[in-house]
Amino acid sequence: MRAVSVSLEETRVRSQPVLLVMLGRPSGRLDEPIIVLRTGHLLGAQITVPRAWTIPNLPHGRDGAVVPAPLLARALMAQGKRGRVRITAHVRCADGSAKSAAVSFDIDAHLDVSFDLAAPMLIPRASHAAVARRESVVALGGRPPAWDIALRTGAHASTETWSPGGAWRRGADLVRPRAGHSAVARDDGTLLVLGGTSRLSQFDGRVLEVESGDPEGGFRDCGALRVAHGRLAVAPLPDGRLLIVGSGGPGELFDPAKGSSRFVDALPAFASCTATTLADGTVLIVGEADVLRWDSKTERVVPAARLQNGRRGHAATLLPDGRLLITGGIDPARADCVWTAELYDPTRDVWIDAGLMRCGRSSHQAVLRGQASVVLVGGCARQTATRFGSTQRRDSDDVVYKHDVTIADVEQWDASPGGDGGSFTGLSALPEIRDEPAVARLASGAVIVTGGADDAATVILKPTV
Repeated sequence: MRAVSVSLEETRVRSQPVLLVMLGRPSGRLDEPIIVLRTGHLLGAQITVPRAWTIPNLPHGRDGAVVPAPLLARALMAQGKRGRVRITAHVRCADGSAKSAAVSFDIDAHLDVSFDLAAPMLIPRASHAAVARRESVVALGGRPPAWDIALRTGAHASTETWSPGGAWRRGADLVRPRAGHSAVARDDGTLLVLGGTSRLSQFDGRVLEVESGDPEGGFRDCGALRVAHGRLAVAPLPDGRLLIVGSGGPGELFDPAKGSSRFVDALPAFASCTATTLADGTVLIVGEADVLRWDSKTERVVPAARLQNGRRGHAATLLPDGRLLITGGIDPARADCVWTAELYDPTRDVWIDAGLMRCGRSSHQAVLRGQASVVLVGGCARQTATRFGSTQRRDSDDVVYKHDVTIADVEQWDASPGGDGGSFTGLSALPEIRDEPAVARLASGAVIVTGGADDAATVILKPTV
């Protein structure tokens, strides 16, 4: 067997330093990197270490451990270390020779003070729904975070509830398992659960039935949608009805009081969109470059300004002043992540440049924090890769690769004081790399991040003043 070789390279991507320490085969193939340390706010700092390392309290897998930098910093601090340290990994090769690689790591730079940690959920889950009910969070359904397990077992039907200062407690199961669904809290404290899929490996697993209830009293079927949308956008209306837009067919109006749904012919199907109820009761639907403003009183579409940059897989967040923030997504024309944010002013029907994100991301969560701030969590970065990527694929003959990377970094958008636009700042990285976590905002203003990885701690972003 041929000996392996160690390479050390430092690059810069969008002016962000990225330090890569890789272990690969002489051919340049790096299918099994042993050490990877990324620093900066591009993809989320993380380090992959071989099993031979003796740092305590770090998870180890078959070939090594993936340890986000904040967790590594805490483990080193627990050993009495502070400041900048030099980490060296030693690897014994197949021919008996020894190789090593070293990186410089700043413990203090990665100690996280922007959030608190609480116990993980009772059942590891991703693609679940998380709904705030006053000062508690309810997690519903989802799938195992590991896709190979999720494809075999399907979705979860279980629910659980968390309150600050306490542990997660098991609740009543949903009537049927589902993942990638939506959940809406009603004024009476009950929840409506819509959409999703029960069998992740089959196209016929999409769920038509709508459920109503709560973890304490149980759930029951309360109607059904006309078509199965899978992932869908839901906009609660002032009269209690729900406007539903998805890929399965025309938009629908679901009436929980009657348990029935009917098509809204004026609204076409969208492969990817957001639907947000504005202060005047109209619903703004944003899908790729199309923007529709639907009037719930007349059930007609009124003209709306187009986005400056078309996008799908974006997030929409309604601000207390009535404006709507659109962040991230994928540009359909370039098939690459969008780094920009746009702000919609419904009184003027205009889109305003809202700043440049620290990391282009799609399929992320964006939740209001305080009165003029929005927190962005999770999502994927679709980046041009070097030969170091382990999930790269050939896109053209000029050796350009693309790959999807799950983002650990959390960033925050703050509105410009007394004017249009805003700016982004980095908060920190989550203590784990997470795939499709769910986020909820408590009445106190705290933002709660749940799931997305096995044994993932519940992350509490403290409210801003």
